[in-house]
Amino acid sequence: MTYDLSQQAGIPVTNRDAYSLEGLRILIVDDSYVARYILQMFLEKGHAETICAETGHQALSILQSKTVDCVFMDIQLPGIDGYDTIREIR
Repeated sequence: MTYDLSQQAGIPVTNRDAYSLEGLRILIVDDSYVARYILQMFLEKGHAETICAETGHQALSILQSKTVDCVFMDIQLPGIDGYDTIREIR
């Protein structure tokens, strides 16, 4: 079963490719496997490239060698939390 949320939100969709995430590299940082998996599947369905990290330290390590267009960051992470990780990224 699929849902078209654009219709429910009253957003006219004339060109589905206009909403494609193709070409975007997105970093997902969350200590919950389920949260990472759901977000990853959703973003990849829109053709985004995803990279996942479980901790803030892993995210910082990834960002030393890769560039990303967007970061989805959990705030309550073990070790260095999401707020401190974002401060380090900046």
